[in-house]
Amino acid sequence: MYSFSVKSLNLLNNPLLSPTIRLLMTEAIKDSPLDFTVIETVRTREKQIEYIKKGTSKTKSTFNNINNNNININININIFIFIN
Repeated sequence: MYSFSVKSLNLLNNPLLSPTIRLLMTEAIKDSPLDFTVIETVRTREKQIEYIKKGTSKTKSTFNNINNNNININININIFIFIN
């Protein structure tokens, strides 16, 4: 059974991350036959535009939310799978 690193746990504990996604990932790591890490959970609109320009993201129509500080954020999760 695998478990998350401190870095992954810190990303999953971001208060802007959906509790449903947090629970999904926590349960997934318990039963996964592969080890994986969380590399990103919440992205600003500016970061999303940067990724589109770099070609690492292709969509402008991601789920967006305005937080209490009126900052447009993209709530998602990116993982990296470790394969021996």
